[in-house]
Amino acid sequence: MVLSEAGSNSRELQAALDHYKETDKRIHATAVYTVGAALGRKGVAGEGLDSIEALYRSLPGKYQWLLTPDQQKRGRQYAAMPVVSTSDAEALTKEFIISNIDDAWALRKSRKWLDGLPDELFCEMLLPYRIDNEPLTLWRGRYRAWLSDLEDSLADCHSSVAAARMIAERIGSCHYNDQLPTPHRSALALLEMPLGYCRDDCDRTLYAMRAMGVPVAVDRILVSPENGAGHSWTVVWDNIDGLMRLFDNGAYLPTRDSIYYDQRRKGKIYRSTFAPELERLARYREAVSPPQILLDSHLKDVTSEYFGHNRAEVELWSNPDGGHHADVYLGVFAGGRFNPVDIATLRGGKAIFTDIEPNMIFAPVTSDGYVCGYPFMLDSDGGVVSFIPSDSRRDKLTLTRKYPIRFHLRERMASVVGLHVQTGPTPHGPWRDLEVIESAPNHNYRRISFQHRLPEQYLRLYKRDGKPALISMLMACRDSLGLDCIPLSVAGSDESRNRYERILIPDQSFQLDTGAEDCVVKIEASPSEVKSVFLIPPNDDNYILPEQEYELMFFAGADGWKSAGKKTATGFSLDFEAPAGALLWLRNLTKGREEQIFIWRKGRQMFNIDLYEAPCFTPTTD
Repeated sequence: MVLSEAGSNSRELQAALDHYKETDKRIHATAVYTVGAALGRKGVAGEGLDSIEALYRSLPGKYQWLLTPDQQKRGRQYAAMPVVSTSDAEALTKEFIISNIDDAWALRKSRKWLDGLPDELFCEMLLPYRIDNEPLTLWRGRYRAWLSDLEDSLADCHSSVAAARMIAERIGSCHYNDQLPTPHRSALALLEMPLGYCRDDCDRTLYAMRAMGVPVAVDRILVSPENGAGHSWTVVWDNIDGLMRLFDNGAYLPTRDSIYYDQRRKGKIYRSTFAPELERLARYREAVSPPQILLDSHLKDVTSEYFGHNRAEVELWSNPDGGHHADVYLGVFAGGRFNPVDIATLRGGKAIFTDIEPNMIFAPVTSDGYVCGYPFMLDSDGGVVSFIPSDSRRDKLTLTRKYPIRFHLRERMASVVGLHVQTGPTPHGPWRDLEVIESAPNHNYRRISFQHRLPEQYLRLYKRDGKPALISMLMACRDSLGLDCIPLSVAGSDESRNRYERILIPDQSFQLDTGAEDCVVKIEASPSEVKSVFLIPPNDDNYILPEQEYELMFFAGADGWKSAGKKTATGFSLDFEAPAGALLWLRNLTKGREEQIFIWRKGRQMFNIDLYEAPCFTPTTD
């Protein structure tokens, strides 16, 4: 098939195959695999993409990896410019193919940890000449030159995981930047300007690891059960036990002690493959209008490697015509609907889902997102828990958030622990503590206790434990809800004012470093007017806020979502009643778009992230 797709370039592909015809059968087989993997693959290029790379190269680096508003505007214009797609079958040359295969095999023979690497994993985790649709480049030598200082250590290494850790520590993570939509960036561009989001970080890691002989791959979720976005991460093959170890180059460095949890719920996990994964696609052969995202031929279902094999049978409702639905999918909630992430097997009015993450909320849905059975969860014991609202029992709920507290937010908010909030009569004191924050805030507004001492004209923030504090805003208010704010100004030198002026601007967080000049703020009114002081840590603005209107929804079955009532908050929490056992969804009708489903359990809101339980199984290597 690939030779037919290649047209006149088929002679280049055939010449590469012929080059290995008289060699070791295993090497010839990898040549066949490489040529076969070119089927349907394309790279994209264009002047607009080149201009975006020029924008990235113009960034000063070190501390500034984000585009200015003007650069971002130009970048969006570049991103909208037409691109040219070229199929690999038509572009690959004999020399390119041979260079890639010979390099991969030379590494296989020289690295001690590759002695037991199965051929199929070699083809998928070391051999690939590209990752996705990035421009073709001769990247192996360039990355090896970059990491040449590790060569002696790697030559003596017997563990693939230890080798991966050396490289991960050496290269670090890409600098985060998701401002512009682009195809995959080229290997050499990532080497020159290491910025991007999780996809780009994974790409750069794969290039570096594979160039040094470490077998790695990218695993991904199509729809996050926490924030709705996709996400990618890297795994390394462990030559000791044959398992795949999840890692990144920052918080989760490669280790043989690694567990399969990085504080993200996943639901359904796919591995990006080099060659087409036809076995998975066969499940969609008879499906009517399946979601396009599930027809990616380079996705392999690897959920069982993380959570073991399991099975959930879920009762379906009849369709509006009284019959059965033609196709049913596993749905993950995001963006106000359940999004399909896998197809079910149908049998006798039931949908059968296999290999899913336990203790997470799903729903059976049609291809267009219509829910066709009660939302459910597979518990740790393998039982199916359906969320069916009770007709006779109601729960009394006190709600504080509409969105899960993800680990990034938890870490940012906890950074203020140890912060001193003080007051004094002059910009130079003397200073007296209003409060020393001893625990992470449980809301985006931290109301400072006066402890029988009213604020004076100036407020001071300082931290002396060696760890920086992340702060979004400081407010002095005439009320207890943070609604009637008193003007503040930053006191001190010009440098101090430039450093801390963001403390007065909503959504402009800054870092208070230990050893830096103290942050001093003047209350531009009589201190006697101050009824409360609020410290706002960096947050996602998804807590209940006064004077905003909310609606609690519950999933009522075939009738879909129903309202349990609307309320305008008068404080930092809301009380509702809802049918016991129901799936719930709190909506902010005033502003915002980040909302997620939850259940009421043990007297509190429990989002998917709160339902996690460590799996108690041993992953298999088959």
